[in-house]
Amino acid sequence: MSEINITFTDTSKECIDLMKKYAKDGLKAGGKVVTKILKDDIKANHYRTGGLYKSVVAWAKVNYQTGQPYMEIG
Repeated sequence: MSEINITFTDTSKECIDLMKKYAKDGLKAGGKVVTKILKDDIKANHYRTGGLYKSVVAWAKVNYQTGQPYMEIG
């Protein structure tokens, strides 16, 4: 039997915006996991810093020049 591969490429604006949204949502979910790990580590190992663990957050952003989503942790 022969295998038939069909590839559909949609470059419409709606498709590109949807892909950006999915990538950003994936980064948000990853950011939640990473910030939880960081907060737990700060609580356990750096208890003298007080409320520093409350300040750890992650931002999912999109670079509109390149269209690439990225995440900042601070």
